[in-house]
Amino acid sequence: MNGHTFAAGFNLAMACDYRVMKTSKAWASMNEIQFGATAPRSFAAVFTAKAANANIVRKIWLEGHRWTAQELEKEGLVDQLVEGDTEKVLEAAQALGNKLALFARTGVYGLQKVRLWAAYRRLGWG
Repeated sequence: MNGHTFAAGFNLAMACDYRVMKTSKAWASMNEIQFGATAPRSFAAVFTAKAANANIVRKIWLEGHRWTAQELEKEGLVDQLVEGDTEKVLEAAQALGNKLALFARTGVYGLQKVRLWAAYRRLGWG
């Protein structure tokens, strides 16, 4: 996340397994409520799955809060903050991907995700 990440961009970022974000000049928001629009139900499911609690989801969806990078990291919605420009963010994201690539090569990563999300749905969390 190398700059402002609003609406569908924020949803796309949240759909990722890990998020790396620039520390400055970067906000994230589901701002539809501020101009009277609704978002697809599937978008809400992504945030419900990734946020730690209902208060965070409420702040995202019902308040259209503009999150700073530091706030997102504090709430566990961003995994790593990076000082610098887009190139630095991409370098950090690539380094994280390289670190985790072994799990994808074994096929276990995808299987774990299937099981994780199946359990999530059975529990009625989304």
